[in-house]
Amino acid sequence: MKKLEYWIQKNNLMVNIGRTVAMSYHTKQSRFPMRPKISYRITDIAYKSDTEFLGIHITENLKWTTCICVLRLQLSKVCYIIKSVQGIVGLGMISFYHSKYESLVRYSIIFWGAGNESVPILKLQKRMIWSMCGAGTGTSCTQLFKDCKILTVTSLYVYEVLCFLKKYKSGV
Repeated sequence: MKKLEYWIQKNNLMVNIGRTVAMSYHTKQSRFPMRPKISYRITDIAYKSDTEFLGIHITENLKWTTCICVLRLQLSKVCYIIKSVQGIVGLGMISFYHSKYESLVRYSIIFWGAGNESVPILKLQKRMIWSMCGAGTGTSCTQLFKDCKILTVTSLYVYEVLCFLKKYKSGV
């Protein structure tokens, strides 16, 4: 533990003990995860099962359900705004969609986009497209996505992963 304190002091880092938590990542099957005692100076650092880091909700078993629930709430608010201003905004609706809805979805999609948890986000996106285009809920969204030049959540995930791979590819 002395090495950690020395490293913090050497690099002039401040540690907010009140906001610092520890997590022990493990699978759902492991009943008793290892949780060694962690302390900084005289204060013990508590373990938590989930936390928020840079706007991304992380759980100890690396499931993204909490992150998806928070994102659904945010996106539902955007859906309501778009539905409310649909007749007023007109052509600016697509740019409003990109700035409000898609920016929220793209922020952490590389983490949660591959799981089954992303289905509710796609359903919200379909509801958004129906509202923007003034179409009924039974209308197929395939053509609406093409007409509005909007990528589906699944396509956004693939796009973000490809961009990540291109940016961080090795020299192979």
